Amino acid sequence: MKLSVNYGNQQLDFEVEFSDRKTIAISVYPDLHIGVKAPTDAKENEIKKRVKKKAPWIIRQVDYFESFLPNTPERKYISGETHKYLGRQYQLKVELADDESVKMRPGFIVVKNWDTSPTRVRQLLARWYYKHAQKKINDRYKEILPSFKKYGLEPKDIKFKKMETRWGSCNVKQAIILNPELIKAPVRCIDYVISHELCHIKHHNHGTKFHQMMDIMMPDWKKWKQRLEESMV
Repeated sequence: MKLSVNYGNQQLDFEVEFSDRKTIAISVYPDLHIGVKAPTDAKENEIKKRVKKKAPWIIRQVDYFESFLPNTPERKYISGETHKYLGRQYQLKVELADDESVKMRPGFIVVKNWDTSPTRVRQLLARWYYKHAQKKINDRYKEILPSFKKYGLEPKDIKFKKMETRWGSCNVKQAIILNPELIKAPVRCIDYVISHELCHIKHHNHGTKFHQMMDIMMPDWKKWKQRLEESMV
């Protein structure tokens, strides 16, 4: 059942799951989904009243998740501007050529093609970033996962998807989605995002237990969270 309540100027949409339980429980998931578990005999107005009462907490949780977002400045895709790869700045060099290619040179990312328009350069660069993201981020994931398996934390699936407002997410089906734009961040920032989403398999919100697990799995996570937020500006 899908319901909604208004709190101030905000509308909170949520999905209700009925089960054999005694109390109403509310969860906010990393994908911004609000879920409510209620007793089978719970009335609709009772559920709405409970959600409205918890609205300040729900909004804080949603704001926290939304704050965890990319803030990459807009690019023009012309020679001379800088682009990042694994946290380092590289100068873009666009060259006219018969064959298309994107290659790294010391201090440069060189894009060659017969069409040197910003639109085409953006397409070629995006494809190059995505290819490298799949390999590098997957390598980091495979490196990190064994320590999480000890706690029974292993996603059912891992996918890559460019998201405008998220570095990663863990949905209710325990599938982890990672933003390929992470390839522009330092390696330890990538580790932080992977660890963050793996912890969400067990703890869906950012409560005390979630932070305790993050402290165990990556003691310096706060440093890399801040670095991620700063490095992509």
